[in-house]
Amino acid sequence: MSRILVVDDESEMVLVLKRFFNRQGFDVLTASRGQIALDIIEQTNHGIDLMILDMRMPGKRGIAVLLEIKKKSLDVPVIILTGSLNYSGFVEIMLTLGFTEEDVLYKPVSLEKLLNVANRKLDKQKDIA
Repeated sequence: MSRILVVDDESEMVLVLKRFFNRQGFDVLTASRGQIALDIIEQTNHGIDLMILDMRMPGKRGIAVLLEIKKKSLDVPVIILTGSLNYSGFVEIMLTLGFTEEDVLYKPVSLEKLLNVANRKLDKQKDIA
């Protein structure tokens, strides 16, 4: 069973995604803040197969989480959720970190689309392993 970490400060979004992915047979962990997500990744010995990460959160924002993951060489596939990409430098940082447009989904997102992207990323991880 694949383990997904959902990181979003919107409790309703977290609840919807947790229920949806649980029904699809995934083990789902959640975090409401970026630092909590990083702590979970480290506490599970990097046992997270996929992270769904919101960009705009109080405290450590999504971009800071991505930078920390890269800095610590944590191998966690990420789907980025965002309402917009209007803050400067985001696209450049994404490209520098090796992310592409396929890694970004805009809110509101179709659960089916999110599931398809998640399955693609998880299948890609299986191919690598």
